[in-house]
Amino acid sequence: MKNNILFSTILLYLCFISCSNLSTSYDDISPKQQEAITIIQTYPKPVTEESVILGQYGKYRKYLDSSDYLIGISSSRASQFDAPIIKAYAGFSDYRVETKSGFPLADHIKLNGTPFPSPFNTKSSSACSESVFGKSISISIPKKSTKASSSEDINIELYAPKEIEILSPKIEDNANLLPLLYYDGLVIEWNEDTMNENGVVFILEWAGEVVVGQESPETAIRRTCVVKDNGATTLDSHLFDGIPDTAVCHLTILRGDIDLEDIDGESYKVLVESHEFLSFILIREIRNKS
Repeated sequence: MKNNILFSTILLYLCFISCSNLSTSYDDISPKQQEAITIIQTYPKPVTEESVILGQYGKYRKYLDSSDYLIGISSSRASQFDAPIIKAYAGFSDYRVETKSGFPLADHIKLNGTPFPSPFNTKSSSACSESVFGKSISISIPKKSTKASSSEDINIELYAPKEIEILSPKIEDNANLLPLLYYDGLVIEWNEDTMNENGVVFILEWAGEVVVGQESPETAIRRTCVVKDNGATTLDSHLFDGIPDTAVCHLTILRGDIDLEDIDGESYKVLVESHEFLSFILIREIRNKS
């Protein structure tokens, strides 16, 4: 279930080629300046997945870079009816095998001068949200050789945008959890953050499920675009290419900040982000009643 999503799952949305047993091909599509990634997964069953990035990633491209360690904070809202859940993580990146000694610096990392909360998983209280989101934060990582002294800490400054919230389409009640949304000219509104210079990421996914017609379980489509954080955007209709009428689609809206740092010859990916999900039924054809 999406409300049980782990923090590391967000990396999978943006790191399209993080899984094993994948063959990939990259194509530049002009004149729309899209970056296309087609993934064929051979295990556990054949799946063809098309992933397209409309425009440019900007700073979010750093999500794609590999690292030895991952340190980050994530706020996730499964739906407009759910309170955000904040998760924190400090440890090995997904592709590394953890050693028995564990993450050597976890107990010495600090967030705004206080011990980093890892592991951390809680309902988002106002105090918790206000201490991180909507302001600049500092994450301090000590060098291994001097972890007892804060004078040698590597300080990484990030701007943690406000926790993102979808304002429209607005889900009014439980009976409308899967709204019908027309694909052309679809407007999404959210709470803008004028201090966020990195923009907002939109991730559209379709896993072959439809309400009416033949399902396509062998097909998976994921398309991504990055827009300015101005509170509203009209989604490019090309995001829905190849997705049929009455398809059950899932949209993730995400914003945050990220940086990479090399410490003692090892790479650290440090990030803060928030995201919210919107599931809906895609409408491509509108027929008038006779």
